[in-house]
Amino acid sequence: MANNLVLSSHKQLIDFKGKNLLLADWPISGLELKNIKYEILDSHWKEKNKLEKDYKYLKNYYSVFMKKFYLFLNDYHKLQNDQKYWNIVVGPYLTYILPIVWDQWETIDKLIKEKKIDIVKTLDKNISDYHFDNMEDFINNMFNHNWRHLIFKEILKFKNINFTDVDSTSVKSDYKKSKNLFSIKSEIFKFFDKVFCIIKKNQKILFYQSYFGFLANLKLNLKFNNFPFTGYIFAQNIKINNNNKEKRKNLKIKQTKNLKEFEFFFEKLILKIIPKSYLENFDQLKECSKKISYNPKIIFTASAYVYNDFFKIWAAEKSKKKVKIIFSDHGFYLDNCINFGSEAHSASVFAKWGNYQNEKNIKMPPNIFLRKKKRINSFFQIKKDLLFLTNIEPIYSHRIQSMPISGETIESYNDWVKIYDYLDKDIKKYSLFRMPPNKKNKMYWPIQELIEKKLGTSKIDKNKNLYDSFVKANLVINTVPQTTFLETMYYDIPNLLFYKNNFINLDKDTEDLINEMRDKKILFDNSTHLSEHLNNIWKDTNGWWNSEEINSFKNRFNNLYINKSVDYFKRWQNFFSSELKKQ
Repeated sequence: MANNLVLSSHKQLIDFKGKNLLLADWPISGLELKNIKYEILDSHWKEKNKLEKDYKYLKNYYSVFMKKFYLFLNDYHKLQNDQKYWNIVVGPYLTYILPIVWDQWETIDKLIKEKKIDIVKTLDKNISDYHFDNMEDFINNMFNHNWRHLIFKEILKFKNINFTDVDSTSVKSDYKKSKNLFSIKSEIFKFFDKVFCIIKKNQKILFYQSYFGFLANLKLNLKFNNFPFTGYIFAQNIKINNNNKEKRKNLKIKQTKNLKEFEFFFEKLILKIIPKSYLENFDQLKECSKKISYNPKIIFTASAYVYNDFFKIWAAEKSKKKVKIIFSDHGFYLDNCINFGSEAHSASVFAKWGNYQNEKNIKMPPNIFLRKKKRINSFFQIKKDLLFLTNIEPIYSHRIQSMPISGETIESYNDWVKIYDYLDKDIKKYSLFRMPPNKKNKMYWPIQELIEKKLGTSKIDKNKNLYDSFVKANLVINTVPQTTFLETMYYDIPNLLFYKNNFINLDKDTEDLINEMRDKKILFDNSTHLSEHLNNIWKDTNGWWNSEEINSFKNRFNNLYINKSVDYFKRWQNFFSSELKKQ
């Protein structure tokens, strides 16, 4: 029986006579599998410790590649900018695309070593048909089946694996257009930004997407004698030039000695797929950014440094004039760093929520709690719910860190159902599952649909915001050690963490904390054990949560990550004052 390699969720790629090799769990989301013979191949990250090993390799390669890529960009644009400039502009894109291509490369590599491939069908499209305009355009489309399929196709070409193109005229485009930025509201705010820019050009600090919330942001501006800044001026509708495909074909990055096979492939592929904002449209964006005449001493953002290329180019230009660039986390994670620590290479200072510090990272209170309500407990509120905060990952991987990857989300779902099944009836009665905002995105695993089908729609939390769900929760089960876990700890809500995937890239303090969580029955990787523990503590969750043993853990967690004893606003105000004095 012939083995047919299936690269993505398109029925045209199925062989109804032979055996179909499905790469990990990706095709399951969009294929009817009832009438075909198939085998689902394990992810290469099933191998123990490979995830952390790959992170270390890619982090090192990212650093090496960036040193020659910024020289290529300078040569292409006839500039002499330093590496920090290009770290700001293109670094975030590279931290996304590098793990994406590596994952797909390793998937094919593992397949070649383990299976005999007789047939490979591919869509008759080319990767050059997907030239994204900018980082936001790329993020909107990086989980698309068609684009991921064509990355696989490029790998097959490079490895000289024969394939047959099939007609793709019936394949629907899955390209997701970026939102139209024009609106009456945005134009009004842009006008105010321009007026304030004229009135007070030399702002001390420009806060853009700060995560402080409206009131704290306003208060900080007033403290530093700034005009509040809306940031809509960075949401420009800039006309995009048509891509010159022929010119891209002639581009080359200077090759260095001893390149590994993957590195050689990646350095050829990157010039085919990199967004136009870094090549064809860079000069246009740079010229438009010069029209924004704000001249602050410090530029601060918590998120725009990732996706807004127009802002990044403007900030990079300001960095050449010795303006201090400060970034901060916009989410919580236990890892020392994610994205290969690229933020610290880009910013003058990186304000980190976690415990890990170095010469560029400084530990700061989480920005988000300046906009959150400080109290969650109410004397009149009856707390009776068991709240499952479920994690939903994209169908395709895009990052290496302590979190479920791709199809591991389905494994997690099966464990959540097991936890529920082993609970006492009185607890099941009050159990609710809450999904993240991406729950209806077709490029993410359909966890809500699965839960509704298995347990019924009554088990889905209907509250619009998480705070309202927290108010009613007798206990929370977190399913990833990320921001929602931090929030439950901040609000001092009894909670458990169910997480069975790898923890990677941890410092000693965090490793010790995780071991303590296991010992004190806060962290579980076995669904039955969690259910048994929950059955035992349910009638007095507050008694358990406020016991001497658990309070000891909470104090340690607080010291590492929350710092409740600190006046958050004052701490941030003093931080910015200190940084201004250094200018």
